[in-house]
Amino acid sequence: MKLLTNGCSFTCDNSAIGRAHNHKNWQGEHWDEKYGKEGNFPRWPQLLGEALNLEVVNIGISGKSNYQIYEDILFQIYNNPPDTFDTIAILWSNYSRFHFHSLFHFTMPSITRRMTDVFEKTKLKFSEDLYNYLNNVISNNKEDLPGVQNIPKFPLMNSDPEYKDNFTKVIIDNNITKMIILDKICKEKNIKLLQAQGTGLLPDRIKLEKIMPSSEFFKEFCDLDSFIGAPSIPKLGGWNVSQLFKSRLSYLRRYTWGPEDSHPNSKGHEKIAQMFLKKEFNTSNL
Repeated sequence: MKLLTNGCSFTCDNSAIGRAHNHKNWQGEHWDEKYGKEGNFPRWPQLLGEALNLEVVNIGISGKSNYQIYEDILFQIYNNPPDTFDTIAILWSNYSRFHFHSLFHFTMPSITRRMTDVFEKTKLKFSEDLYNYLNNVISNNKEDLPGVQNIPKFPLMNSDPEYKDNFTKVIIDNNITKMIILDKICKEKNIKLLQAQGTGLLPDRIKLEKIMPSSEFFKEFCDLDSFIGAPSIPKLGGWNVSQLFKSRLSYLRRYTWGPEDSHPNSKGHEKIAQMFLKKEFNTSNL
């Protein structure tokens, strides 16, 4: 049987740790000096698989949104024979990330129409950041998107505080319900599930701490026996990997790549694997 793992750059086998911007590590070494151009180190999925004596199927990809992580797990569960996976381990990404279905397999207008329909039906307003991002994608990929010059401009995010609070709650609910649903599905399928939060949840930590407990799903989320460190926020009694490693300078230097890149280094990935094995996420493990 197999171990299925999923997540973002904290999980994928070949993420751009120390490479994308040629950032030095805490010892002042560039990636090539440390590992060579083709070098690498074992990530937590490989280490966890070795400890559990299971073949690893790691579908983590740098930049993955939680919705994409959720969809990909469901696809693997329902498109493989029942006894394929003994264990599923997920290191969740930032709550605010979004993704597009097979972006370059469709023409851009079909995608923007679909997105616009969704946001109009749900009465959600999208930010100018997305508009600028998509136009940038179009301008840099004209050969892949023939005939596409620009996209309709999305309305700006509403600045009303109450609207922003409600929007934050929608984002929180959309994320934690996926974690609850996967817990139920895995129990039904008799698959062991391990979940934890890898990155920080949302940029506005204070608003997150205030609004998250008001979610109708908050208690059920906190009570999940599959979720290590729930509710993932220190002030609410939980942990996530990113904040755990940043909680002291000594931890930051020990478990992350360097001053300009806070992705887990080799020791960080070893620690994540150990935490999944122990089912504990707190400073006592560091």
